[in-house]
Amino acid sequence: MRRLGVSAGFDFAGQDYWGINCAVEAYLETLARIAAERLGPGDPMAIALSDESDGFFTGKVVFVDDILHRPGDRQRFVPLLDAATDQLLREDVFTDYGRRWVATIVQSLRDRLAAPDPAESGD
Repeated sequence: MRRLGVSAGFDFAGQDYWGINCAVEAYLETLARIAAERLGPGDPMAIALSDESDGFFTGKVVFVDDILHRPGDRQRFVPLLDAATDQLLREDVFTDYGRRWVATIVQSLRDRLAAPDPAESGD
């Protein structure tokens, strides 16, 4: 995908999911807030998301693998991502371009995160 403007993104399992800086930053802020509410502010995932949000800068790549340390973290993260997506869309944060990004790029990231983790299958 061609990156427009100044890009930031998420990286998961070596694949980049690019977006515009403000969209990625909005996701991080919302993810951090929801994680603190649902998991508690002392939860390692909530702390990692808060640190990523606090440390956001232009062009940042968020390495999602670094947030998902423990077995089951992917399954805990996907509902947070879904809740952040629902909230951001409900609040009409994105332009038409941003909504297309959510429907394609963020959905692709979500699908990859929701797929079974071979490392947790016991095979």
